[in-house]
Amino acid sequence: SMVYEVRGKVFEGKGKRAPAYKTTAQRPNHPPHEPAEDETRARQETIGLSWKEIGPATPETGKEIENLRLSRALQTKHDFSRDEFDKFGILNLSDKSYIKVGQNYFRPAVQEENGSCS
Repeated sequence: SMVYEVRGKVFEGKGKRAPAYKTTAQRPNHPPHEPAEDETRARQETIGLSWKEIGPATPETGKEIENLRLSRALQTKHDFSRDEFDKFGILNLSDKSYIKVGQNYFRPAVQEENGSCS
């Protein structure tokens, strides 16, 4: 135990002040960042920016999106900027989601690891 002197009196024991950490990185029990989670999040953020036509048959898996603005936009273009897509206000989009455009269905084109769209 530490012994230190205050105004001539000797106190024994541990200091009451907890150690001051300058950054969160030095703080113990700080959970490390999982790079895999970040990659998944990055991939989710690009879902919906690029779409592909999957034909007139209703997909057996996934959830249909009902969004008139997106459906109309997909009649003329299949790629959107982040800002354009955010304006559609679509939440919880996944690569299994689909939307009807005219007679056909469209699904988000998912960027594969090698950089090509599936």
